[in-house]
Amino acid sequence: MDILVTCRKCGTENAVTIAKGDSASPRCLRCDDLLMSYTSVSGYIYILSNPRMKDLLKIGLSTRPVQERIAELNSATGVPTPFELEAYFVSTDPEAHEQEIHAALAEYRVKGKEFFDVPLSKALHVIESICKRPPVSSRTQNYRGPGWKSEYDN
Repeated sequence: MDILVTCRKCGTENAVTIAKGDSASPRCLRCDDLLMSYTSVSGYIYILSNPRMKDLLKIGLSTRPVQERIAELNSATGVPTPFELEAYFVSTDPEAHEQEIHAALAEYRVKGKEFFDVPLSKALHVIESICKRPPVSSRTQNYRGPGWKSEYDN
């Protein structure tokens, strides 16, 4: 995708190409001033709950908007009630992040599934530490955000 960025220093309009999974710090073609820094989003890591699946969280990835993925999951005939979004995180590498998250939470995993019998605060903490950013959205009032230490910290 190409965007136009006007340099704050000299006013020159610069074309900047942003590719999926890309990160850069483009500079002005005229004065070489830094235009901006960016990291493109490649996907999302989400945490879902289901009122009929007490104490279980579904932790997965989507390269599409999270609401599309939730609608897809909720349309399955094996789902007793709709999933509810607990939180989601942007990810620069959702496949690698998901693998690392699932490995970090392996002791809580329901064998062979993307479901975990883990406290939401623990899941939030693990995902934030792996994705290196706070959730875009979180339903919980108990989560205290970046830098917060939980009982799961060493």
